[in-house]
Amino acid sequence: MIDLTNWAAGHRGGIDGILAFLVLAMGSMCVVAVVVRLCFRIWRLMRHRSGDALKPLLEDESFVFELWGAIFFCTVATLTPNVLAPFTTPQTTFTGQVAEQAGLTALSCPTLDDSDRMPRQDRYECEYVDDKGRAHDMSLLVASGDKVWLYDHQGKPLKVEE
Repeated sequence: MIDLTNWAAGHRGGIDGILAFLVLAMGSMCVVAVVVRLCFRIWRLMRHRSGDALKPLLEDESFVFELWGAIFFCTVATLTPNVLAPFTTPQTTFTGQVAEQAGLTALSCPTLDDSDRMPRQDRYECEYVDDKGRAHDMSLLVASGDKVWLYDHQGKPLKVEE
């Protein structure tokens, strides 16, 4: 039996993806606002404007809030482990995860719509390549909840590396 509970929990679209998106979105918005203000300031200086248009930026309350927001969100994105993981790590497909946990080189189930989600409870005919590089036809994969059972072409359970 292969227990995919941890893998399935990480692929149910939990709060991690939403949190990562919000941190990156807010940080990006604050950084863009700071850059736009600095570009306008340089443009005004080049046009030799004076008066209110050139008051010091650190006296401009909204610029200070934008700058602190950019610093805060960029710091959170940098220091929080795995905040960028949903964007930088490729999603492992179901058959890829089963093959990895079972110690197989490859697993292919033509009747299974392979995605990064657990399939519905059913039996699927599969082909696999074992760790010695030999291809095998007509194995059986049984999915039930977050558990998976693999059987070889003779109907014997495959030994899974724990």
